[in-house]
Amino acid sequence: MQLNIQIQDDKAAAFVDMLNSLDFVISVEKSDSDTPKLTEAQQKILDQRLHIHEAGTDTGKKSWREFRAEIEERYDL
Repeated sequence: MQLNIQIQDDKAAAFVDMLNSLDFVISVEKSDSDTPKLTEAQQKILDQRLHIHEAGTDTGKKSWREFRAEIEERYDL
Protein backbone atom coordinates (compact mmCIF):
# COMPACT_ATOMS: atom_id res chain seq x y z
CA MET A 1 0.00 0.00 0.00
CA GLN A 2 1.13 3.55 -0.69
CA LEU A 3 0.20 6.63 1.36
CA ASN A 4 0.68 10.32 0.63
CA ILE A 5 1.02 12.51 3.71
CA GLN A 6 1.46 16.28 3.88
CA ILE A 7 3.26 17.61 6.94
CA GLN A 8 4.96 20.82 8.03
CA ASP A 9 8.42 21.35 6.53
CA ASP A 10 10.05 21.83 9.92
CA LYS A 11 8.78 18.42 11.08
CA ALA A 12 9.64 16.45 7.94
CA ALA A 13 13.09 15.18 8.94
CA ALA A 14 11.91 13.86 12.31
CA PHE A 15 8.87 12.23 10.71
CA VAL A 16 10.94 10.54 8.00
CA ASP A 17 13.41 9.27 10.62
CA MET A 18 10.55 7.85 12.67
CA LEU A 19 9.04 6.10 9.65
CA ASN A 20 12.41 4.64 8.63
CA SER A 21 12.82 3.20 12.11
CA LEU A 22 9.70 1.03 11.70
CA ASP A 23 10.53 -2.50 10.54
CA PHE A 24 7.37 -2.82 8.43
CA VAL A 25 7.98 0.34 6.36
CA ILE A 26 9.39 -0.64 2.98
CA SER A 27 10.48 2.78 1.74
CA VAL A 28 10.03 6.48 2.44
CA GLU A 29 10.22 8.99 -0.40
CA LYS A 30 10.14 12.74 0.03
CA SER A 31 8.59 14.86 -2.69
CA ASP A 32 8.65 18.64 -2.73
CA SER A 33 6.10 18.79 -5.52
CA ASP A 34 2.34 18.67 -5.30
CA THR A 35 2.21 18.09 -9.03
CA PRO A 36 0.90 14.62 -9.88
CA LYS A 37 2.90 12.44 -12.21
CA LEU A 38 1.71 12.23 -15.81
CA THR A 39 0.60 8.96 -17.30
CA GLU A 40 2.42 7.73 -20.40
CA ALA A 41 -0.60 8.72 -22.51
CA GLN A 42 -0.63 12.25 -21.07
CA GLN A 43 3.12 12.63 -21.61
CA LYS A 44 2.75 11.45 -25.22
CA ILE A 45 0.03 14.07 -25.88
CA LEU A 46 2.17 16.82 -24.37
CA ASP A 47 5.20 15.72 -26.37
CA GLN A 48 3.14 15.79 -29.57
CA ARG A 49 1.80 19.26 -28.81
CA LEU A 50 5.29 20.54 -27.98
CA HIS A 51 6.64 19.11 -31.23
CA ILE A 52 3.86 20.85 -33.21
CA HIS A 53 4.55 24.11 -31.40
CA GLU A 54 8.31 23.92 -31.93
CA ALA A 55 7.83 23.06 -35.60
CA GLY A 56 5.70 26.18 -36.04
CA THR A 57 2.84 24.23 -37.56
CA ASP A 58 0.21 25.38 -35.06
CA THR A 59 -0.80 28.39 -37.14
CA GLY A 60 -4.08 30.10 -36.43
CA LYS A 61 -3.76 29.73 -32.70
CA LYS A 62 -3.27 32.62 -30.32
CA SER A 63 -0.06 33.22 -28.45
CA TRP A 64 -0.15 33.19 -24.68
CA ARG A 65 0.16 37.00 -24.65
CA GLU A 66 -2.78 37.39 -27.04
CA PHE A 67 -4.91 34.97 -25.05
CA ARG A 68 -4.04 36.58 -21.72
CA ALA A 69 -4.81 40.08 -23.06
CA GLU A 70 -8.17 38.87 -24.34
CA ILE A 71 -9.08 37.32 -20.97
CA GLU A 72 -7.93 40.40 -19.05
CA GLU A 73 -10.02 42.63 -21.29
CA ARG A 74 -13.06 40.35 -21.19
CA TYR A 75 -13.10 40.05 -17.41
CA ASP A 76 -11.75 43.54 -16.65
CA LEU A 77 -8.67 42.22 -14.88
